[in-house]
Amino acid sequence: MSAKTILLVDDDVDILETTQYLLLRENYNVITAKDGEEAVLKYKITTPDIVFMDIKMPKLNGFEAFSKIKKLDNQAKIVFTSA
Repeated sequence: MSAKTILLVDDDVDILETTQYLLLRENYNVITAKDGEEAVLKYKITTPDIVFMDIKMPKLNGFEAFSKIKKLDNQAKIVFTSA
């Protein structure tokens, strides 16, 4: 069984790096993005199994990025997070 890929999106670098570290320790493949715009781009490139996305971010907020990703893939699994 291959490791699942997670797209982790947050503009807070500390949260992003800490969460990435924890997920890598559990043997997930982790891709990170620092804003909604980067998240959409990385989703197009990688098509991860699930996305954990912050709501309040620069460029595109989580809801805007969600809409764009769902247009690319209506089966996308996205979980919103907020600190």
